[in-house]
Amino acid sequence: IDNEEYGEALSLAQAYNLDSDLVYQRQWRKSPVSIASIQDYLSKIRKRSWVLHECVERVPENVDAAKELLQYGLKGTDLEALIAIGLNEDGGRFIMPGDVDLDDLPYEDLLSDNEELGMKKEKEKMKRQELLAKVDFSRLTLEQKELCRSRLKLLSYLDRLATYEEILGGPHSAEQKYDADFFKKFRSQNIVLSARNYARESNVQALNILFTYHGEELLQHRLAILYNFPETTSPHEYAVLLPEAW
Repeated sequence: IDNEEYGEALSLAQAYNLDSDLVYQRQWRKSPVSIASIQDYLSKIRKRSWVLHECVERVPENVDAAKELLQYGLKGTDLEALIAIGLNEDGGRFIMPGDVDLDDLPYEDLLSDNEELGMKKEKEKMKRQELLAKVDFSRLTLEQKELCRSRLKLLSYLDRLATYEEILGGPHSAEQKYDADFFKKFRSQNIVLSARNYARESNVQALNILFTYHGEELLQHRLAILYNFPETTSPHEYAVLLPEAW
């Protein structure tokens, strides 16, 4: 592995029943995050805690890879994984939907291209209800709670990524303007602090997007946030952000 002879290392691992995760972990760490590297390396790593750590902590250099990595992590924190952990059937593995057969409800059935969209959605809803019934959320194990915490963080980061894409002008524009260092800070920053910073920069468009997508958290602080616009910025420029009188 140290000599980067990965093919030989994998052959030895298979021949002597050794852990191949170490090989794929090194290849993953030495590769930029992309759909290809997720498929070629990350998807072959079995240890759940290691994979989820990478999905949560690593920030790719382009927006498409960032989205793909977060979505991959979400797939491994879904109900199938939560149930398998509770039944001690996971063995610490990163479990994707369909990896565990639960009461003859194969995940592949939900992916048939021949089903009508309405029927497919109804079947997905029924499957999730079946799975939810198997989980006692009042008696989760420590591992299950950790999985839920990871999922919550991944969902939060994915939500912030969608907001950041809008601020950059949409998905196409985000491909050119995405800044990994900025997103690493923005995705976990207090949203009120982010709004204050945009106000200080007189970035009306970005602030309007934050009010639109995170209104529940921000609108109660609207006036305090708007107070941070520089005195040199005319109120007419950010009139759209002011409360309307009825």
